[in-house]
Amino acid sequence: MAGNRYVPTIFTALDDNGAPLPEARLYFYENDTTTPKDTYSDIDLTTANPWPVEADGAGRFTDDIFMDANAYRIKLTDSSGVQIWSKDDCNTFNGAPSNAFPFVGAVVEFYGSQNQLNTALAALWYVMDGNNGLPNLDDTYVKCCIDVASIGTTGGSTTPTGNADSHALITTELPSHQHYVVAAGEGSGFSANQSLAMYNTDTGYLYYLESNANTAAYGLTSSTGSGGGHTHTLTMNAFDPPFYQLVKLVYLGY
Repeated sequence: MAGNRYVPTIFTALDDNGAPLPEARLYFYENDTTTPKDTYSDIDLTTANPWPVEADGAGRFTDDIFMDANAYRIKLTDSSGVQIWSKDDCNTFNGAPSNAFPFVGAVVEFYGSQNQLNTALAALWYVMDGNNGLPNLDDTYVKCCIDVASIGTTGGSTTPTGNADSHALITTELPSHQHYVVAAGEGSGFSANQSLAMYNTDTGYLYYLESNANTAAYGLTSSTGSGGGHTHTLTMNAFDPPFYQLVKLVYLGY
């Protein structure tokens, strides 16, 4: 079992006026009792600290103090044993109550140097990189949920799919237009005075275009088409919105 660190690398004991307490003492007890309880100099809880733990001549506790997973009662005194304060329900950083942040399962984004990250890892935070039974969040986005049962659900794809629908233009999508019809002269394969009949759908009358060897007659069809629009399905390529990368850490408390 691994322990929780009680104080940072250097913790200075202060009196009620904010002055350092040379050779101050920290007493650790079973929670809500006066039964002494060990703290340890290593995270694996193998080497017990002296009881009480004593500060140096400047009031600084410079040695590591690790506690087990259960709550403690902690008392600070001066070098003569006069109590400065006493707190129950202590188990996390700086003697905060055991239900204070960080609590097990808390997730944060980390920004800083490698040394600062190492400090966070020593304080029982873990990178969510696929190790230690944790999910690998590298190159993923976090999608929030409001119920515990949904935690850990995955999805999405790095290769979006889709296609463009096939579409043939219909009459209403064509620009309005007409066509010329020609009754050509003899040089175009028509004999003299050959006629070309045209039917006008608007009037219901049949018209003739007559030509001879030297001239050609022209006619126009009625207009069709209205310039309407049509749609296509959008096909997306892989896309990232603007981003800024941070390291995801989770507090496991061991």
